[in-house]
Amino acid sequence: MNLFSMYVLETVRGLSINNLELRVPFLDHLKLAFPLPLEFRNIGGVLFLDNAFIWQDGRIKTHYFDQGWPVLDDVKLNFGFGFRTNILFFIIGLDIAWPTDLDKVGSLHINLALGPDF
Repeated sequence: MNLFSMYVLETVRGLSINNLELRVPFLDHLKLAFPLPLEFRNIGGVLFLDNAFIWQDGRIKTHYFDQGWPVLDDVKLNFGFGFRTNILFFIIGLDIAWPTDLDKVGSLHINLALGPDF
């Protein structure tokens, strides 16, 4: 199982750049004195819903119905939450995400981002 993944600027947590995101402040200031003097500022949280269209032959089949419920076909969807903070000169983000096709939820994906969000 591949828990950790690395992605380039053109992707969002493994999917194309279609994203609905809510960012909220979480903790303003946290200072640790032991074992190392570390200071965390502006710890924020994020809730997200990402989607992407993946198709072949120039046709997109968005969904089909299984026992009256829609199931995604060529549309990929994931949801999750994450945290953002600044440590020294680095912007660090940790995202926890699950893929879904509206019928079942897939396995957990953890993304660690170093650098600013787009």
